[in-house]
Amino acid sequence: EAAKKVSTDFITQLDPATRVAIVSFDDQVKLEQDFTTDKALLTAAISKLQPGGLTFTASALDFATNLLNTKALTQNKRQILLTDGVPSQTSAEVVAAAQRAAAAKIVVDVVAFGASLAGGSNTSTMQAIASTTGGTFNIASDQAQLDKLFKQFATQLAVQVTSITNPSNT
Repeated sequence: EAAKKVSTDFITQLDPATRVAIVSFDDQVKLEQDFTTDKALLTAAISKLQPGGLTFTASALDFATNLLNTKALTQNKRQILLTDGVPSQTSAEVVAAAQRAAAAKIVVDVVAFGASLAGGSNTSTMQAIASTTGGTFNIASDQAQLDKLFKQFATQLAVQVTSITNPSNT
């Protein structure tokens, strides 16, 4: 629920011209809401997200990259990957997906959120996504940190963003 609240607050803070799509991922990737500037549609899509069991990070990155390549109206292409930081796919698969995003000139900001980060075993994969694409890697261990990060993202974004939300963190 913390991720849902922060994501909804993020949407309300965006410039009215910013187009956002909501993509969820667990054992499958799903377009919850196509690109729109309609904040009511975006927040409704976020409110319907349900936790899942897996984290198919590479598949989500590829899906969002394809979405941005086919529907983006500007050159400012960005994904915000909100995840538990524990991909169900191999590190090699995840890094390859990040390389495909980078080749498409898409920046991926990674936010790893939750208790699963305590051991830090997957932070190198999450860092690789961010560094490969020119994005940032962030760890949020609680809602206050998550809220602070998303407020920063909202002020940095101009025209277009893809927000990827992993429902297992909602």
